[in-house]
Amino acid sequence: MPHQDTPIVDVIASGVHDTKNVLFDALMRIGVAAHEVSGNRRDEALDLLKDAGAAVEKATNRLSTLLSAYRLARHENPVVLMPVLVGDLVEYAALRSPPSAQDQSRVHVVRSEVCPDTWLLDRELVADCLVNATLNALRFAVSRIRISAAVENGWLVIKVEDDGPGFSPELTSHPARMQSGVGLFVARRVAALHRQHGRHGRLILENGGAYGGAVFTLMLP
Repeated sequence: MPHQDTPIVDVIASGVHDTKNVLFDALMRIGVAAHEVSGNRRDEALDLLKDAGAAVEKATNRLSTLLSAYRLARHENPVVLMPVLVGDLVEYAALRSPPSAQDQSRVHVVRSEVCPDTWLLDRELVADCLVNATLNALRFAVSRIRISAAVENGWLVIKVEDDGPGFSPELTSHPARMQSGVGLFVARRVAALHRQHGRHGRLILENGGAYGGAVFTLMLP
């Protein structure tokens, strides 16, 4: 039976369900933190509140991605190409992906010397892709995450790399056939909709890179 893409409404519904769970987890942590404060255990309460704040930030980012998915479904050509400061874009992705109190990983932004100041792209959609990729890396990294941007053969190449176990073989071999989450769904669509000079963008998922873990690569013409 030929593969059929998951309807975008199903992807959005799944994302809403996941976001609801994240917000419920944050609410539970706040409740436990209140109990710790009443027992004069302020350090424990502070850690719980930090985790709750990170969960709310994660939910906010996910809602932004869901809005991007809706935008992709609503409009035939939702991509608006504008000159964007590449350095600001990768810095934004790092700032919007704060680690929780339990995370040991730190995000490093590396901007290549051959990276241009600006590039024509849809800032909102691409930023959502990078934030989601960085949040996913935070879930699996051991200690290091790197966001880099460079130009290779006329392409803007933005990578999110970590030192975790890497992507599954199924995901790296047949990414379009996997029932992936809303983040990868949106990233594939956003990449393909960036078209210039007879070329369209690509999303590459592989393992290795600078840290030996997962490598999320967004290539834009």
